[in-house]
Parts: sequence; structure tokens; C-alpha cells
Amino acid sequence: MKVVSLVVSSLALLISAAGLAISIVSLVHKSEKNSHIL
Repeated sequence: MKVVSLVVSSLALLISAAGLAISIVSLVHKSEKNSHIL
């Protein structure tokens, strides 16, 4: 049971990290489209 909880927690962490990366990339892309300062 301890291994299963470890896998679930690591999977949740991976999903949250992927979501954060996607939001950062979309934010940078949007700011680049709005102004060419970056």
C-alpha cells in the first residue's frame, strides 16, 4: 500500500508540474504576441 501511495503522489506531482509548465508557456506566448519586448 505504501508503494501505491508513493506512485499516486509522484503522479499527482508530475501532473501539477506539467500543468504549471503549460500555463507558463502559454503566458509567455501570449505576452510575446501582445508585445515584442521579450
